[in-house]
Amino acid sequence: MTEARRCVAVSSALGAALLALAATGCAPESSADDVRRGREDEGAEDAGLTEAGVDRNGGRDTSAASCFAACQNTAFTCQAKNGSRTTVSEAELTLDATGCTGSLKQGTAAAVALRLDCAEAQVCIGGAPGTTPSDCVDATFSAFTYGYTPSGGVLTVCTRN
Repeated sequence: MTEARRCVAVSSALGAALLALAATGCAPESSADDVRRGREDEGAEDAGLTEAGVDRNGGRDTSAASCFAACQNTAFTCQAKNGSRTTVSEAELTLDATGCTGSLKQGTAAAVALRLDCAEAQVCIGGAPGTTPSDCVDATFSAFTYGYTPSGGVLTVCTRN
């Protein structure tokens, strides 16, 4: 083998090795907090695309940053679709240290307390406005929306007004 051919063979092998190293060196890291909560990938419990390429969460995830981004908004319209029936409610929120708190009102019914807990990626509902709601369920968040399924209910998606 001539000197030029050996040099090309060595540089090709070196390039392939560097490419393989770069591909494996970009794996996401998990924090101990994510692993403790069972969230190796944020939003992994129902994130990802369907076979048809549709994002099941509408761009929402379980990260605290997305939750706090949603909390920057003060008013939301929420929709829960159950078959051909759609229930609409209005949420008003105020930013606080753990996410945001406020109230949720559906039609002419009395308003109930609402809390978005960004540390736990949950929405909590129940009780009189101004009290701490204790019925909490997992939720997903984006800068303009949040979604949750209340106990015994259907998926409710709230979009900023």
